Amino acid sequence: MIQAPCKTAVNNSAKAFALNYHGGKDVFDVHKARQRFLDDGDGLKFGDCFVRLRPLHDYEIDAPQPERPAKLIVTTDIVETLTIRHNIPLTAEESRVIRRLELEFLNDLNQYFAGTELSVVDSNELEEIYSVPLHKEKLPIVSIDDLWQNSKAVYFHINRQKEQFDNRTRLASRKGKLPLEQQAKILRRELPRSDIALLDRGCIGGRTIAHSVRILRNAGLNVRKIYLAIRSEESLEKLGHKLGPSIELKPLSNRVGSEWVEARDLVGISGRPVKNDGWIPYFINTDFISAPLSNLAGFRNSCLEFLKDVEQIAKVVLEKV
Repeated sequence: MIQAPCKTAVNNSAKAFALNYHGGKDVFDVHKARQRFLDDGDGLKFGDCFVRLRPLHDYEIDAPQPERPAKLIVTTDIVETLTIRHNIPLTAEESRVIRRLELEFLNDLNQYFAGTELSVVDSNELEEIYSVPLHKEKLPIVSIDDLWQNSKAVYFHINRQKEQFDNRTRLASRKGKLPLEQQAKILRRELPRSDIALLDRGCIGGRTIAHSVRILRNAGLNVRKIYLAIRSEESLEKLGHKLGPSIELKPLSNRVGSEWVEARDLVGISGRPVKNDGWIPYFINTDFISAPLSNLAGFRNSCLEFLKDVEQIAKVVLEKV
């Protein structure tokens, strides 16, 4: 069950904000709202498994409206996030149903991004994108994408993390994983050679990949190639500028967009991590999507309806264990 925050504090300069996840109205000035989400147990309940969802601290949204991207790519990953990140077992049939509902949900989102081309990349396409060229790769593969499970890969667990008291973000290890420097040192000890290939699902600005290369290099690992499944038109140029000509940049597909998000972050199965806390779903802070919405209330309701469907399926799974 997902619960709404019990209280919300809003700046006097902001418009009225009201959000009731169970049918209320939503009036939200995304530019001038200061929200306080209190620790009242907000989160997702998957049967006996409770996944914390909300931040504990104030965060402020006070930024200019982002330019509308020409193309927004959304990758499907709900089943993988449930089973790999949250250790929730799913049968083959339950996984099939969730994947079908996920695609229906994402296709329905087009109506909320008026003027933006929304393109969905499903898990089958991602597997095809990854598998064909990487089958012949001789270098050890270090994957930032931990949801891609492959015997050839080892994993470097890094993501963007929001600071507790403001909207600044930093790059840090995923929740429950060792600090980045320790991860890199362990990889250096365990890999058979120092030259490696780095892989990630997507790259828009290149900050995460460039930081990963620096951390791995400091541990004695030389990134010789970078594989990208999804990218922006500028990402290769940005990465080349940041990393120099010694690293070969290898796009794995022609999937090019102005922005890229993952379905799990949109609906709150995951989201933008908060330092020392849970995470913020993108339907709460839509600035994370970098694409203005034409119907914010409808978008949130659609996310919550899909979330309820997933919750019901996960509950059935947990009750069978």
